[in-house]
Amino acid sequence: MSIGFTSHMEIIFACKTPEERLFYIRKCAFEFWSKRVLLQHLKANDYATQGKEVNNFAVTMPDEKHVPRTIQAFKSEYLLDFVNIVDANDDEETLDEPEWMMEMVSKIRRFIQAVGSDFCFMDVKKRFIVDDEEYFADLVFFHRELKCMVAVELKRGAYLGQLEFYLACLDKYVKREDENPSIGLLLCHEMNRSVVELTIGRHNSPMGVATYRTAEDVPDQYKSLRPLLDGAQKILKEASLNGESEKDTATKQIGR
Repeated sequence: MSIGFTSHMEIIFACKTPEERLFYIRKCAFEFWSKRVLLQHLKANDYATQGKEVNNFAVTMPDEKHVPRTIQAFKSEYLLDFVNIVDANDDEETLDEPEWMMEMVSKIRRFIQAVGSDFCFMDVKKRFIVDDEEYFADLVFFHRELKCMVAVELKRGAYLGQLEFYLACLDKYVKREDENPSIGLLLCHEMNRSVVELTIGRHNSPMGVATYRTAEDVPDQYKSLRPLLDGAQKILKEASLNGESEKDTATKQIGR
């Protein structure tokens, strides 16, 4: 009864089972989701992805009681539909860094809605200096329930070694005595889950790996049509340019 009628209607139409509906009802009630926020989480399919990320929490966290809560704090996939991923060129370093990163400060509120309400923003491009060398962690949050910092790296592939280095920096230079060891979350555009599951167990820092998708991503069932879509876009673009050219010519003739 603590959530609105329209939210109930959205949940009823979008969810197929009582368990799924109850999941979103509780989220709306306890996290005070508006209808717009609810629609974002329904679109992201939180119910199916919550607590399903690849992680090594069970073997890296000293207090096993924290493991279930930590697993539930993350998802296996995040919908970042406000992000525009653009490859500026073929340089490997550029491909690793989404173009939106430098604009993230203005989008922190929507990002937190995507990852969870317990995440508190701390820094973007967090700078560390080790042996006179500069290093930058993409995003740093503080998780209220887990009482620890969370370093979030957003890459096209899995770079666990780099993330583990940032966690070591956070624990050495930033962490306070009453806080728990930092946790890493690596968001990849694509990953081989079997390979990541084998690899992550070799790392000693608590880390989770999940995928992200954007509104620009083509669903799997339509990927075979991508060449056709690209061709159609090219034809439309050429037609538009030709139309503008003809319009300019007609305008010049009228002027004469």
